[in-house]
Amino acid sequence: MHIEMNILFTLGSLLGLLVGGGILKLVNHLARGRIQFMYAICGGILLGLLFFDILPSTWHLYDLRGVLLGIVVGYIIMLCIDLFLHKQNSEISPLQALILLTVAIFFHNVITGITFGITDMHHTL
Repeated sequence: MHIEMNILFTLGSLLGLLVGGGILKLVNHLARGRIQFMYAICGGILLGLLFFDILPSTWHLYDLRGVLLGIVVGYIIMLCIDLFLHKQNSEISPLQALILLTVAIFFHNVITGITFGITDMHHTL
């Protein structure tokens, strides 16, 4: 059962990336290169999910200190990565951006996998 759920999650993630890339190509063609439009929409959706769904649910289910610690540690890690990248290169080539995005998605999925594993362990105990 667990293997099937992991495969389903992996296929869903892949499908989401493919659909998102396809939508980006379509909107880029329709908006004639005004990619800021997509940044605004995606940023708004992410902020809405964060503030109206993820954080309230997390604060309701888990200890507030652990949640705040995770937020602070995550922010510090992202700040260090951002400072490191801007000191290294002021201009990133498309290939470097693709590699960085691939690494970021990899680490995001590792953390998501750990979260699903913890949730699964919590529900089976």
